This record gives sequence, C-alpha cells and structure tokens, in this order.
Amino acid sequence: MACGCEAMINENDPRAEIWLYVFGKLSFPLKHPMRMHMGPVVGIGYEGDATALTPDQRKRLVEKMTQKFGISEKDVTDTLDEGVVPIKEDGVSVKICNLHFRCMI
Repeated sequence: MACGCEAMINENDPRAEIWLYVFGKLSFPLKHPMRMHMGPVVGIGYEGDATALTPDQRKRLVEKMTQKFGISEKDVTDTLDEGVVPIKEDGVSVKICNLHFRCMI
C-alpha cells in the first residue's frame, strides 16, 4: 500500500462524478506526492497507487478510462499492472504523509 499521501478531487470538478463511481469517494491513495509527466492523455499529474484498487474499482476504472479516452482495455490494464493510476493534476489537491512532509523540509 501507499505511504499515506492522497489525491483529493474538488467536488465541483466534472471528474468528481467519475471518482465517486470508480472509487466510491473523492480521494485516492498516491504512490508519492511528486507531480510527473504522465503521458499524452493525462499530461502533468500524480501516480495513484493501483495496488489500492479493489477488483470492482479496477473493473469500473478500466470501463471509464476506455470510454473517456478512447484507449484500449489492454493499454489501461497494462498501466494498472505497472502499479499506476494516472491522475491529472487539474482540480486535485494532495494530502502529504508525514514521511514525505519531513523529506520536503
């Protein structure tokens, strides 16, 4: 599991409805709090921790990502198998765990 860092989407963001459908809440665990380039679809974003997904969440996430971005189910599952749920930074705030907070100061 992740360190305790979390991405939280603003409830007014258009993607909030998808987060509620997929995750059942407006937050999701991160692998770490650093922003990264997540490829052409996401751009700058965060690495969500795919190991935190339940089988049902994973199924719903694959469904929504293939619909929304027009990418193949294989491409989505390959990314998830690498341990990453790509999260676009727009409309997202980050809660930083104590370990990463101490590393930053």
